[in-house]
Amino acid sequence: MNESRSVDVPGRRRRLTYANVVSTVALVLAMSGGALAAHKYLLSSRKQIKPSLLTSLKGNQGPTGASGTRGATGPTGATGASNPDATTVDGETVTRIFNSAPGPSYTPIYSKDGLTLLAQCQNNGTSLGLEAQSADANGALYGTGIDQDTPLLGLKHAMTGTAPIALFATNSGTHYGMMVLTYATPEGATVGVDLGFVADGDVLGNAANCGVWGTAVSS
Repeated sequence: MNESRSVDVPGRRRRLTYANVVSTVALVLAMSGGALAAHKYLLSSRKQIKPSLLTSLKGNQGPTGASGTRGATGPTGATGASNPDATTVDGETVTRIFNSAPGPSYTPIYSKDGLTLLAQCQNNGTSLGLEAQSADANGALYGTGIDQDTPLLGLKHAMTGTAPIALFATNSGTHYGMMVLTYATPEGATVGVDLGFVADGDVLGNAANCGVWGTAVSS
């Protein structure tokens, strides 16, 4: 039997067939196409995604998580500037009293929390009178003061009614001084009063020569 064999002859080049060419091109295209696809669609940044697509891919907001632990209290802030027009300090009401020329009859110069203070100025300013009146028949009023160099003692009254009681009165001569009063009711209303007064003296430029001024703190 005769057999045909292919014998490689040194120096002789092998022929390229159509099948060899097609398979080689297919292999090259397959390899380059895979690399191209990998290079084109591998995402490494949000910038590679169209913004409108990012919006559509955004999901709904999830439920609110549990509250975290309370943080440490911060340092106390600096104290603010005082308000010169404030009428309440630490829950207490401060009232200014000023009457540079009380009338000839007793008129109120202060009234709050059950206590009313009245003043009068007569006889061309030589007669000054101060009275107190309680809206509570069981109120109590205590105080002291000084008239020039003379102490004013005995300003102690347990109110037995609502009629005015005299605090100070002078009929002649020059008088000036100060008075401290404290008032309370069984219900717990309290008033503290600091008063300055003058009679028959050159006071605050008024013609009556009488004046009463001070502050009252009530709570």
